[in-house]
Amino acid sequence: MGAAAGSMALRVGRPAPASRRCCGCVRHYRAVRGMRDVFPPETRRLAYLRAQAVAAAELAGYAPVSTPLLEELGVFTHALGDGSDVVSKEMYTLADRRGTQLCLRPENTAGVARAFGNASALSAARALPQRYYYHGPMFRYERPQRGRYRQFEQFGVERFDNAEGGEAPPLRDAEVVGVAAHFLQAAGVLSGVTLQLNCLGDGAARARYSEALGAYLAPRASQLSAASQQRLERGSVLRILDSKSAADSALLSDPAAPLLADFLGAEAAAQAEATTAAIEAVLSELGAEGERVSVVANPRLVRGLDYYTDTQAPQRSSTVVSARSERRCCAQGV
Repeated sequence: MGAAAGSMALRVGRPAPASRRCCGCVRHYRAVRGMRDVFPPETRRLAYLRAQAVAAAELAGYAPVSTPLLEELGVFTHALGDGSDVVSKEMYTLADRRGTQLCLRPENTAGVARAFGNASALSAARALPQRYYYHGPMFRYERPQRGRYRQFEQFGVERFDNAEGGEAPPLRDAEVVGVAAHFLQAAGVLSGVTLQLNCLGDGAARARYSEALGAYLAPRASQLSAASQQRLERGSVLRILDSKSAADSALLSDPAAPLLADFLGAEAAAQAEATTAAIEAVLSELGAEGERVSVVANPRLVRGLDYYTDTQAPQRSSTVVSARSERRCCAQGV
């Protein structure tokens, strides 16, 4: 196994005496809050699901990539923004002995993008598109609850393309949705999945929407959560859309609240339609009897608007995808 894919060490020898294996000091230690030990049969189920995800990604031409669990803090503050919940509340941060600020990765898109940028600098002739998949532990300091842990396993795919030319953006979106759908089908949970889509538009559309949303929320600021009031005060209006507060959700779902879809330009609206059509075509090729996936537009679906901004080609729109059965199981953004 190469270094890029990880390493494995085995220690062989006679078992330690029982008094050493079960000493009192070890018995009194527990797993860190929000983290857990995993034993068979769950470990075998996880291995099976991981293998199905790998097979789905490999089928679409994606290759494995491995990045460190530790990254410089700036990798994520730059990508996610200082005002995001992930950066401000959920990251495990530390300083090494030289004082460099590091963090345990909360997700891996930023890490893979950093790695790809480093590699591209060494190999300017790297052909595009490049397709990668990864899996491994991620870390977020969230409130532990059922199904949500501070260390969790994540599988993801990333595709890097030329800013101009190449395959049309809707086809790229559809390809990634196809990877997820193949995985869900192999895992036996595709039936009953609802795929929610939303187009985030370009930078100009988001700026117009941000202004309208700020004007709507300003006279209602006292009804917002404390965190969203702070976001409104510092001008991070779009961050409020990521809030999990029930009070914020009620304000945003009010019929009087503006919708981003109303601020899309003609090009972005046309691309949203093309993306939906491309995704539906991919899903129709999969659909075994009884496994039809419902595709619905959700104009209030967001995942970090600031994160999914294509600064190299701002005329292109972005798409957010969420697959749900009883709970969200997959998410995608471009």
